Amino acid sequence: MGTDWTHDPSRELEPGSSVLVVRPSNRPPGLQSGSVVRCDSSVLALALPLGEDFDAGEEILLVIHSAGIRFAGAARFISGDGTGVVTLHLSGKWRPVDARTNLRFPCAHPAHLMLDGLDTPWPATINDISVLGAGVSLEGCPRTTSIRMALSHNSRHATLSCRVVSSRTVESNCVLSLVFEDLNAVQRQFLDELHQHYRRAFLAALPLAG
Repeated sequence: MGTDWTHDPSRELEPGSSVLVVRPSNRPPGLQSGSVVRCDSSVLALALPLGEDFDAGEEILLVIHSAGIRFAGAARFISGDGTGVVTLHLSGKWRPVDARTNLRFPCAHPAHLMLDGLDTPWPATINDISVLGAGVSLEGCPRTTSIRMALSHNSRHATLSCRVVSSRTVESNCVLSLVFEDLNAVQRQFLDELHQHYRRAFLAALPLAG
């Protein structure tokens, strides 16, 4: 039986539901289970028994089960209330994933898009990434099919040429599907290391996710 890609697990994030929280920036990735306090559109409040020592804007990977399917989604830390309850901003959409076959992994990685004729880089968030392309969200939708994306990882920097495959509007954000193009050996090594970083974070979460 195939995966139901139309199922939306966010509708089942009722108070008390279990969510696995993965911190990809930790080495090894930090893991803990939390329970939903409330979920309102793109804002999720979680009770975390192990505390809330997150950095401002820290990227977080969430893993849940819904309808017998494992889903992963990216989020960013907004605030903590001092009692173990954290507020997170959900980035992009939940994606069904299978570590054996999935080559695209969720993340919430900051980036900047550079367009011809635009002097100021356009802030964006990478929602998922593979060695072939990425999904990014941003405010406003650029009218172009060619973009350069600047990003950093482990104190290294890269600017990647991308082609826009599709675009759509999700709430107030524009979501672009990008394919990487004309990458040299150094850029491919950077991209592979970034992809493996999020792959390891996801695989580390699987035993706790059930």
